[in-house]
Amino acid sequence: MNSSSRYATKCNEGGSGLVYLQYPPHMVIAACLKNLVVTGWFHPTISGIEAEKLLLEQGFDGSFLARLSSSNPGAFTLSVRRGQEVTHIKIQNNGDFFDLYGGEKFATLPELVQYYMENGELKEKNGQVIELKQPLICAEPTTER
Repeated sequence: MNSSSRYATKCNEGGSGLVYLQYPPHMVIAACLKNLVVTGWFHPTISGIEAEKLLLEQGFDGSFLARLSSSNPGAFTLSVRRGQEVTHIKIQNNGDFFDLYGGEKFATLPELVQYYMENGELKEKNGQVIELKQPLICAEPTTER
């Protein structure tokens, strides 16, 4: 393989360090997203409005899901049901780590979700705790095409 056909990227989902491939980065990103889908709580194709509808119809207080951000390409959003409302929390992905725009940093999105499920330290600006109790599992088929 010649150097002009090599790509370097970091796969935060299930990998560490740089991965040198002959595949373009968008294909590596697609593989990383596929790894997220198997978590069950990642819904790759829904909007914020669709997330609200799902959580209000099928979830309960503390139900959550993660999805791609519609306002910030490459970032994610955690949508959480709180009573009869849904809160959307932006998750920053700078390529090296995931965080909630400050505070703890995580190598992968599943690590971030697990941490906040177990520690309950996710808070609104007004100090109210946002509990991640139960993931809302994605019913979308994940078969390869």
